[in-house]
Amino acid sequence: GYELYSRLSLLEEVKSWIPISTSTEVDFDQLEKISNQIFVAGRYIGECGYKKHPWFYRKPFTSMTYQNIGEGKDLLSTLVEEIDQLHQFQQYSVTEDFTPKDCWKYDEGIQAAIDIIEKYKQKPWIKKMNLFFWSLKKGKLFLQKYNPNFSFFQMTQPELEQLEDEVFQLKAYGEQGKKIQRLLDDLSFYFQEHMIDLWKEEVEKGTLTADDFQRANESIDQDFDSLVAMDQWIQSFTPEAKLLFEWLQKEIPEQEDADNGDRWKNIVEKSFYMSWVDRLEGEYTELKTLTTGEYETHWQDYQKALQEKQQYLPFYLKERLQIPVQKLKQNHVKQYRDIHHQVNKTRKIWPIRKLIYQYWEKGIFDILPIWLVSPETVSTIFPMKKGMFDKVIFDEASQCKVEHGIPSFYRATQVIVAGDEKQLAPFDLFHVGLDMEEEEIDTIFEGADSLLTLTKRQYPTQLLAWHYRSKYEELIHFSNYAFYNGQVQIAPNIGNIIDTPPIEWKMVDGLWEDQMNQQEALEVCQKVKELFMTQPESSIGIITFNKKQQDLIFDLIEEQIQEDEEFATLYDQMMKKSIDERLFIKNIENVQGDERDIIIFSIGYGRNPEGKVSVNFGILNKAGGENRLNVAVSRAKEKMIIFSSVHPREFDVSQSKNIGPRLLKQYLLYAYAIAEQNKEKAYQILHEIQENDGNVKNSACNENQDDIFITQVVQALEKRGYEVHTNIGNSQYKIDIGILDPSDPTQYIVGIQTDGPMYQKAHSVKEREIYHQRFLESKGWKMIRIWSRNWWKDKAIEMKKIESYIQGSKSIVK
Repeated sequence: GYELYSRLSLLEEVKSWIPISTSTEVDFDQLEKISNQIFVAGRYIGECGYKKHPWFYRKPFTSMTYQNIGEGKDLLSTLVEEIDQLHQFQQYSVTEDFTPKDCWKYDEGIQAAIDIIEKYKQKPWIKKMNLFFWSLKKGKLFLQKYNPNFSFFQMTQPELEQLEDEVFQLKAYGEQGKKIQRLLDDLSFYFQEHMIDLWKEEVEKGTLTADDFQRANESIDQDFDSLVAMDQWIQSFTPEAKLLFEWLQKEIPEQEDADNGDRWKNIVEKSFYMSWVDRLEGEYTELKTLTTGEYETHWQDYQKALQEKQQYLPFYLKERLQIPVQKLKQNHVKQYRDIHHQVNKTRKIWPIRKLIYQYWEKGIFDILPIWLVSPETVSTIFPMKKGMFDKVIFDEASQCKVEHGIPSFYRATQVIVAGDEKQLAPFDLFHVGLDMEEEEIDTIFEGADSLLTLTKRQYPTQLLAWHYRSKYEELIHFSNYAFYNGQVQIAPNIGNIIDTPPIEWKMVDGLWEDQMNQQEALEVCQKVKELFMTQPESSIGIITFNKKQQDLIFDLIEEQIQEDEEFATLYDQMMKKSIDERLFIKNIENVQGDERDIIIFSIGYGRNPEGKVSVNFGILNKAGGENRLNVAVSRAKEKMIIFSSVHPREFDVSQSKNIGPRLLKQYLLYAYAIAEQNKEKAYQILHEIQENDGNVKNSACNENQDDIFITQVVQALEKRGYEVHTNIGNSQYKIDIGILDPSDPTQYIVGIQTDGPMYQKAHSVKEREIYHQRFLESKGWKMIRIWSRNWWKDKAIEMKKIESYIQGSKSIVK
């Protein structure tokens, strides 16, 4: 439907269309072939097949040869000369009353007079007497036409001599007409019979001119090849094309028309599109509700129902949870009292394991249906009972070892495993302590597997593709391209141009010594104070590549608290916030799950005292180490500030056998480009990542092809003076059209979604009709949807709707 409505909108000015039976079995591919056949034929018609073309009424030229045309040119030249001669005879006054047909009609009388005149040329008296008898018999009918008041006795001698001259003139006039008709018979090899008959009629009347034949003769050299090609092309038509061509005969233009091919093609395509729309809307009558307003009512009712469901759901769940408790209380009073007593004791409190083993079959799961525990705790406190829980949900399953998770599987009727295999995997480093030297972890790290990777191999998966954390798409693009093949759906920036880039680069003159960078740590601390003072409402997190740099920054922060009273006050205010808003200082091993408005990333690595740039990135050098990078670079909600002691180009990672160091360098190059507001360079880096990964076909790098409907809307908006962008965004999820605010071209004032490709990709009604819009509105977008069917039916109304929404958005902004 979208495709048909979009294409019909383009054909709005095509008024003619052919009735096509809905039973005609033609698909888009077949229509393309048919319409191309009609297009070529129409183009030929417009060039040399229009009605006033001298060869319009020819016979088919499919087998015509150059010899035939040569003979035809000679015949046409002769015809022109003979017609000119016929017109010479028409200079005689007698031909005003006689046509060549009259001459043929009265030829017997005319010829009899000529015989008398020639026989008695030397005997005037006898000639006159015989003419008298001629006037009474063979010449009688002729003379009635010649002069209705004719009287031989009243004729003067000059009048008699005039009669003698004029019968000779009429005889020659009639013979010239017959000669032309014989030439026209020869011309029937080239022209259709009805045209020959028409010309013959004009000969009979004496009205035939040489113009048609002169033009035909002049044009044949130029048009012969095209005429032959046209007739051969039409002869090759499919049966469907022949039927359409027959109908289009009434659409043949009078004059030359270079656009006739396009016009005919449009007529054919519109005819099939209309037929298909009738069939489609006959089967799916709900499509018509888009125009009647019924759909809008359904959509509003649906939104209202979802809001009510969300409002009442907590009450419903509370009631549901109370039901088994009330049943236990009423039917098993002693068990209920015992459980109530044990959980409310303040002395001699039972261990949880004992409590569960005592009451797991006696109602404790009715009272406490939801348990938040680690996989290890499950094995410790719950009996090994198959199907003990209706559902077991694993979160952060990429960090759960298989052997720790299997016991929980056994205790579940249904299992939901959530996690990100592109983030941290199970790693014995957690169990032996984070203060190990980086060089000691090789054998520990490699080959680790997780519950997540195991379940992905065995069970259906569902990608949670929508990204909600980052306010600016630049903060998450690298992870999306480098780790998720562009499958993460990211809301485009509401700002077309961002004055302060969301990634900031701080160049430091620091040294990498003993796995630490002192100067970098100092400047990080200074930046923290600056942020405390200038952006007290923002939450802050600091990430380092290793524990030594983490500890160094922590120690310097502590020193600054002791030495700087102002900083101490600001720090104290920050740490009184909720736990998810306090300052944290972590390394890439323990930052998963955290997020902050502003993330400070201390790279640390740089030149050592000998001037050599270290490329030993610790865990990052190992297989799978790149997942640590993914975690680190995706923690920021509003801004990432990178402190580095070297330019990214100075890292030589060409010898790295694993991908981690290469991705680090590419991220730093990307971040540097964003910080310098060089978006072209930044996205070039992202494209290179996916090309190297070999997954370009389905990636976010691929631009959508131009959409017919969207192009029409854009053109209409631009005609009204709006600056418009299309396919906004750099992930797979894009906004179809963005309209820039006329008063502030750095911001989009309205986004437009159609029922085009992005709409059709949605997996559910909720996602398509509700979540998409909520998601974009949560990022500051003001969205409106327009339907291809409504655009086809009345573009003016849809444009009025868009402009009204733009004006409303301006008022909100003000």
